[in-house]
Amino acid sequence: MNAGAAQDSYNAHLWDGANVRPRSEVVRHGVAVRRALRGNDDVIVTLAALLLLVRAEAWLMRLSIAFAVALALTGCGKNTNSSSCGQLGAACCSNNSCTAGACVGGICQSCGAPGQACCPGRACDANDVCNNGVCTQCGNPGQPCCAPNACNSGGCCINDICTGSGSTCPTVGAVCGNNSCGSCGGAGQLCCPGALCTAPSVACSGGSCAACGAAGQQCCANQTCDAGALACANGICAQCGGPGQPCCPGRSCSASGYACLNDVCAMCNGTICGTACTDTTNDPQNCGGCNMACRADQFCSSGSCKCRPGLVDVGGSCVDPQTDPMHCGPSNTACPANTTCVNGTCQASTACMAPKTYCAAANLCITPRTDPLHCGQDCQQLRVCATDELCVDGQCQRFDVPVGCNACPCACGGNMCCSYPGATNPVCIDGRCP
Repeated sequence: MNAGAAQDSYNAHLWDGANVRPRSEVVRHGVAVRRALRGNDDVIVTLAALLLLVRAEAWLMRLSIAFAVALALTGCGKNTNSSSCGQLGAACCSNNSCTAGACVGGICQSCGAPGQACCPGRACDANDVCNNGVCTQCGNPGQPCCAPNACNSGGCCINDICTGSGSTCPTVGAVCGNNSCGSCGGAGQLCCPGALCTAPSVACSGGSCAACGAAGQQCCANQTCDAGALACANGICAQCGGPGQPCCPGRSCSASGYACLNDVCAMCNGTICGTACTDTTNDPQNCGGCNMACRADQFCSSGSCKCRPGLVDVGGSCVDPQTDPMHCGPSNTACPANTTCVNGTCQASTACMAPKTYCAAANLCITPRTDPLHCGQDCQQLRVCATDELCVDGQCQRFDVPVGCNACPCACGGNMCCSYPGATNPVCIDGRCP
């Protein structure tokens, strides 16, 4: 037997299709091959290397399977909502809240420094200001004005941008100096055209630039007040955080047991999660406890995450047996090709009945303007609404859960009180009910 024929014979014994044969069988056939190759040392070395390679591939396959099983059992790699949420580098907790940093793209990240996201309450480090959600250096010519309305070295704040001292004030024409544009804009001076004040800690009131930001004074530019327990309420800076007082920046309250409800600190008759007062029996972001969020295909009922009304649990997934072609009808049938699930039976797609319409991309009979798992104006731009959203006129609309109210009408702070579709849970939603 030549070397090539011997190697083919060895490989044929070693493999059966894509499966490695039992080790005992490999060894038995290996002995036979070695006898046939006695005296061909180079070929034997080659075959030994092939045997090691096969064993290595078999072990790699076993390790891959074990690793996949470990991932499934531990939940590693999933976007879970656990007690670690809110820490730097971890997923944000409910309502995009973090115990440290700010929520950016669903992850809690450091905030406040130049180039970083603004911290809660639009807060940034000293000498920085929150500009479009990002902390930016402020106070120098061409930079945003620092709060409140301040520019460095006698500069003038005009339309939230600093003009350097000695430069012409845009829209005014006079030269900037000592925080004023000639005879207007400074503390105690007349307001510049457009009710503009250019000096720090002043705002236009009655045609003159008067002090702002302190308790009882008018709010400064961008509805800001001095640092401390002050918030802008109806244009006036007022003490905040206490019972019956306006909520402080970041919708926070300092009084124990109080939370921000309709922009006022009120006693929470439910559970305080972060800075919000909620009902953990119905809140899908805090179902049964804070930061225990339900999946998008679930809602919260009696403190437990359950399939949204109309869906049933099949192997841990929530499906619609009336429309799902992979789980069609009570027998959980997978529909054949070129058919879909219509009213629980596999039929041609043309059998979809109004108000449902056939969406080829999803192979489903759905109502995209109200279906929270296939929400859109039509079948071309469908999206899955979050667990605290409902589909209203093809748009995912976020809802809040009223506290201490089990049926509409409930106090919703100017929003609509609606019953959760297919259930009795009341929800507060901006706009109209789905």
